[in-house]
Amino acid sequence: MKNIRNMKIAKKITLISCAAVLFVLTTAVVLAFVFENKIAEVVLNQAYKNTTAEIKHKDISFSLLRKFPMASLQVNNINVVINNDFPLLNADMIFLQFSILDVFRETYTLRKIEIKNADLHLIIDKDGTANWDIFIADTSETKPLSIELKTIQLHNVDVRFEHQQQKLDIATHCNNLAAKGNFNDRVFSTNLYTELKIKYIQSDTVKYFENKSLKLRTELNIDTEKNEYKMQDGSIDFEGIKFNTNAKLQQKEKDYALNVKIRFENVDAVKVLKEMPPSVQETIKQYKPTASLSGNIAVNASFGSKYNVSIGGDFACKNGSIQNTENDIRLSNTAVKGNFSTQIPQNISQTKINITAFSTHLNKGSIEGRFSLENLENPP
Repeated sequence: MKNIRNMKIAKKITLISCAAVLFVLTTAVVLAFVFENKIAEVVLNQAYKNTTAEIKHKDISFSLLRKFPMASLQVNNINVVINNDFPLLNADMIFLQFSILDVFRETYTLRKIEIKNADLHLIIDKDGTANWDIFIADTSETKPLSIELKTIQLHNVDVRFEHQQQKLDIATHCNNLAAKGNFNDRVFSTNLYTELKIKYIQSDTVKYFENKSLKLRTELNIDTEKNEYKMQDGSIDFEGIKFNTNAKLQQKEKDYALNVKIRFENVDAVKVLKEMPPSVQETIKQYKPTASLSGNIAVNASFGSKYNVSIGGDFACKNGSIQNTENDIRLSNTAVKGNFSTQIPQNISQTKINITAFSTHLNKGSIEGRFSLENLENPP
């Protein structure tokens, strides 16, 4: 009798729980249906009127469950067009997310944006004007929609950046990107993680790093008042080559200054040479090196009205060997320390390499010394 009684109690609890869940789901669906048009009108009209771009979408759907615990407005097939003909963004789906309580307050605070299956085309034209500068300040005192972004997510997004003045073209495919921070503040930090494929980086007519994978995890500090962006303690995996980096990008009017510092330790030299431009690989194709590389690289660049890049650093090689396949000469137990510098767009004649310490075994003997290389285009 006691077991039967317990079973009846359990059955009641189950029925009550199912009824409660069904009630919540039904209520959520009904509320979404009732509020969908009103929320879409308020949110989209407010968002669209604060831009100079033409924005079109196919349809929308509102849900309290799809992105629970956030309410979400899904905008399908959205197109953002500049000057009536140039697409800035095409996206299959954009989710605008805010608190469920905003539905009942009738004031909406956008806290998260998620973009899926999209093409984003960023351009700095020949006059130095950026095509993404499309937002207009809202000076109205009462706003049914406010923006306090905490999270931005991208999934399956093609991103292309063109700098027409400098003849620079970068095309990537972003599998996933997640950024969290107080994006509404003028000065804020965000934790950034992304997985992407570099389709190509083209300077003038030459393409580099075609179809390469990259993973990045970093803290990004942004100061919108100073137009300053800093990457701190960035961890990067480029085609299995891992290194750490700090970077700073600052905009002054139409000019940009970029400073990057890279640190790498115990990197496989074969992997590094594999990522070199074809012209370099052709030059050294008769050599088969093995080595573990460590070092530091500093990049200082300016672009905008002028384009100039200076690259320098130091390096060390240990446990190295080099075999010349043409004459079967082999160097073993090789250790090297040195530094280098070069400039772009200057030609290779401006490159300097200083070997401050060199030691190796050749057959039964050994070689030690130091030397420097200059004017690699026409070496002495």
